[in-house]
Amino acid sequence: MRTNWAVGDRIRDRWEIQTILKGGMGVVYVVYDHQWGEMFAAKSFQYEARHWNATAIDRFRQEALAWIRLDAHPNITRARMMYEIDSRPFLFLEYVRGGDLSRWIDTPRLTEDMSAVVRLGIQFCDGMIYAAQKGMNAHRDIKPQNCLLTEHGNLKISDFGLASVFEVDHDEVGTHREASFDITGSGSAAGTCAYMSPEQFEDAKRVDVRADVYSFGVMLFQMAAGRLPFVGNNWDDFRRLHTAGVPPQLTGKTSTLNQLIATCLSKQRSDRPANFAVVRRELIEVHTRLTGRPAPSITRGRDLNVSEWNNKGNALQMLGRFEEALMCFDQALELDADWELAWANRGLCLRRLGRLEEAIQSYARALSLKPNDAIVWSNKGAALLKLGRSQEALSCFDRTISLAPRDAQGWFNKGTLLIALDRDEEGTACLRQTVDLDPADPDAWYEYGFALGKQDRHEEEIRCYDRTLDLNPTHERAKRYRDYATLMLGQTQEQTRRKPKP
Repeated sequence: MRTNWAVGDRIRDRWEIQTILKGGMGVVYVVYDHQWGEMFAAKSFQYEARHWNATAIDRFRQEALAWIRLDAHPNITRARMMYEIDSRPFLFLEYVRGGDLSRWIDTPRLTEDMSAVVRLGIQFCDGMIYAAQKGMNAHRDIKPQNCLLTEHGNLKISDFGLASVFEVDHDEVGTHREASFDITGSGSAAGTCAYMSPEQFEDAKRVDVRADVYSFGVMLFQMAAGRLPFVGNNWDDFRRLHTAGVPPQLTGKTSTLNQLIATCLSKQRSDRPANFAVVRRELIEVHTRLTGRPAPSITRGRDLNVSEWNNKGNALQMLGRFEEALMCFDQALELDADWELAWANRGLCLRRLGRLEEAIQSYARALSLKPNDAIVWSNKGAALLKLGRSQEALSCFDRTISLAPRDAQGWFNKGTLLIALDRDEEGTACLRQTVDLDPADPDAWYEYGFALGKQDRHEEEIRCYDRTLDLNPTHERAKRYRDYATLMLGQTQEQTRRKPKP
């Protein structure tokens, strides 16, 4: 399987890579989706083996889950869908074309226009208020780089916790002053040290929204002044300054804005605004004094449409949240009872929940709307097989192959079923087709080897297990059966050697 993708490549023949951005453990592929006709930012881990650990992947999934649950709001970068590609989780985010807020820092569009600073601050508050309503207690990495801007200059908050998943060494902070980091062993600190609250240096796991308010205060100062309130050269410098340093006053700025920043930057979290609704009210007062005009109304989220409910359900399924996913598919079908894709995905979700009869009914409904959907026929066959209805399942797999003869999964399903039914020659032929169509699938090579072993074709069997282990060195069954096949081959050769000559 190819994983060292380059600009111009297509992932799964669908997402064409426009740009690749790497940092720490993470990678972002800016891609054009040829199926949907729009751009996405696809975020995942870099492929190199040294970056992988189960804890980081689990945290990535947890943070992705929180982001997906945020749904749709104009001031939040949307998580649109999630897929697993080559064993890596990929979170597909809306692509925001205007870059991030750091490009505006120390430019006249902010330092000479306090109304623009306040407008962006209000939009940030609207996004954070909505996130809190959706259960997001703290962002933990607020900084200009995590505030994206649309082509029209509207702010969208990004990276809800994902930055802390990608570990950066402590020693690198001196050379990358705004690097995000996490001490994975202790979990004691996470964030970006130039923006972190005093308590966040001590224990990031126990911070709340008031730590975010502090980080916002740093960013608000930076937007207005064009510089950070505290500048250090290393972790210890930033820790000392944020814990005990007194931020400078902004000169030539409204006293109300100065007071708000000072309150946000209070060393004691109990002295800061309790949440972003309070911060927003203060910004409204600043806006009124600056412009003499009414402040903008709070921006609210919107309801999802049928396609968005379906995509959210798919993402939740991938994250193992099957009950939540089922609710999403039901919401989609309330909006459009003839949405074939939602019926198909609902069936898959019910199957994973073990509700097989209901799954088959959902597949039947999907097929009544789209009779030639090979994937649904395949999934229906898998559900029937779990119920022990082998002949019905076989008919479904035959239908799959007739509709999509180049689809390896159809041949795989039919082949493994035939082997289970002791129709070994037919099953082996199907599995041969599978590995021809998808030679990068280790499980297909394993099953093909198993089928050959049932027919005492041990040399070929061993070669299949070797191919399995080339593709997946941790495939334990292939290791065990290869040892057994080697033993059986040796016995066969010994028997042949000892057999009396006629």
